[in-house]
Amino acid sequence: ELKVKSSLYKIREVKQLKARAVAAMDQQNWSEAAYQLRVALLKNSIDPTLYRMVLTNSMSMESLDPSDIRDLTKRSEKLLAITSNNLSDLDLVISFMNRQGLHEQLTDILLACEKLAPNQAKRLVELLFESGSYGSFNQVKEQHAAQLQGAFPELKAYESALTVLNQAIFETSLEGVRFLNSMADGNDELSAISRKLLLQIYRHFELLDGYASVFREVKKNQEDQPVQHAAYWELLMAAKQPKKAIFEAAQYWPLLVNRPISRLNEVLQIAHAYQQVGIPKKSFELLDQTQSRFEDEAAYWVGYGDLLLETEHWLQATALAVKLRSQKAGVKLLKPYAYYLEGISQGKLNRRPSASNAFSELIKLSPLKDETNVLNMVNGMLSVGLGAEALEFLQLHDASLQDRVSYSLLLYRSAKAAGNSAALSEADQALFELRSDMPDTDVRRLETAILVLDDTVKALESFLASRSEAVMDDTHRLLVACAYMLQENDQKAAQWLKTIDKNKLGNRESAIYAFVNVEWLVRNGRSEEARKQLVLLSRQDLFPTQAFRLEALELQITTPAPLLFDQ
Repeated sequence: ELKVKSSLYKIREVKQLKARAVAAMDQQNWSEAAYQLRVALLKNSIDPTLYRMVLTNSMSMESLDPSDIRDLTKRSEKLLAITSNNLSDLDLVISFMNRQGLHEQLTDILLACEKLAPNQAKRLVELLFESGSYGSFNQVKEQHAAQLQGAFPELKAYESALTVLNQAIFETSLEGVRFLNSMADGNDELSAISRKLLLQIYRHFELLDGYASVFREVKKNQEDQPVQHAAYWELLMAAKQPKKAIFEAAQYWPLLVNRPISRLNEVLQIAHAYQQVGIPKKSFELLDQTQSRFEDEAAYWVGYGDLLLETEHWLQATALAVKLRSQKAGVKLLKPYAYYLEGISQGKLNRRPSASNAFSELIKLSPLKDETNVLNMVNGMLSVGLGAEALEFLQLHDASLQDRVSYSLLLYRSAKAAGNSAALSEADQALFELRSDMPDTDVRRLETAILVLDDTVKALESFLASRSEAVMDDTHRLLVACAYMLQENDQKAAQWLKTIDKNKLGNRESAIYAFVNVEWLVRNGRSEEARKQLVLLSRQDLFPTQAFRLEALELQITTPAPLLFDQ
């Protein structure tokens, strides 16, 4: 009996709270209505009417705090779970998420629905195209073909744009571009979409003139979006027009700060564009202004950290890394990135032990899931000269990386930096089997044979057959000299050494040049000159096999000759 009374009391209480919320909404007191509805949901969390009222009320409010948006997103998902994706409730959720720019979350929700109304299928197709998920775009388009036929007359514009974007070069896609241009002159929705798609195409192919022409029309019709401005600045920079790019970016800033950006990926694109044109101060201002909205998203902090690295703020990057490791909620998945950020910044500060320790902690958290992140992190480790760590980290992801060519190329670079002969040979062989037609295959094969002290005869023959001496750079000439030295062809080794401009060699190549020269001097009985060269030679820049060979040469010229027995 007590349970029944308690239940009836709760029902009456929720009814009263609903009534108060309705009254507050009638008086346009949206915050009071939100409060009454929150209390009601605490007492009855399975009433779909309450969730509908919450979402409807939120769309009348001028602005929402980030915490409110997160809470409302969860309530949207709860409503759909309660009503089994009721189509009218789905419309309400679409309206809310469109308003808040929650496009990624909305895409996931719509993809999970077995049944969609025509307008809902249309929105899903639009979202997939905008995100670049062209495979899913085609799949959903076929799946909901019946609903889209009458509800989506603009679909032909998207299909035409996709055909163009799938072309390798712009010149083969002129028919599709002409088709879009023919639909871009009006003031209707189809014309606006066609203009937007043309901008995307010209940005993709990096065609400034075409982009600028369409962008003028877009601005004239007041359809321009912040990311379109950012793309324009980047195209100007690519076209070697930095002054105009800086002017356009600087004059847009006052307009940008008054245009709230609801999508994190757009914030990051614009921040990157300001950095590209040489106004990084605005990049950080934009990120700081949007922090409260996006601080619980890992991508925000990755973008912030990457910007610190790009602008060479090494100490600030280290401080951010420490901060991210201490975060608990929301960004806990950032721990691997935090160690990476610390490793790179410490490496750039020439604090190799600290950088190595940070990367060692990252390695303990491996393997990671995101293939692109893994490859970028390996490149970062190599950029600060920590080849052994890069190699270990990369090999931990061998089984999970689908792009075997990219993996093998990085494996080769990492093995070379780490001085690992076995991994170097493995990478070279894998690349030869995967893509023997790659440029510089002959260079890599000869280099591998030299570094692992393999038979260089076949590799050298292939190399010399594939390119003439006239087109060889000094690094190529050094490889030939090195190969001849290993074949004990002193005359040809000396001839090739004389063709090299030592001033154009990097640290490692300079060390190899000196190594080859020392061996030539030793073999030709010029020990005193060889000793002088040894003093100047930077041994840490040699591959381990070369360093061991150098030690053997050194023993030949430093070990005293045995005494003859005095009879």
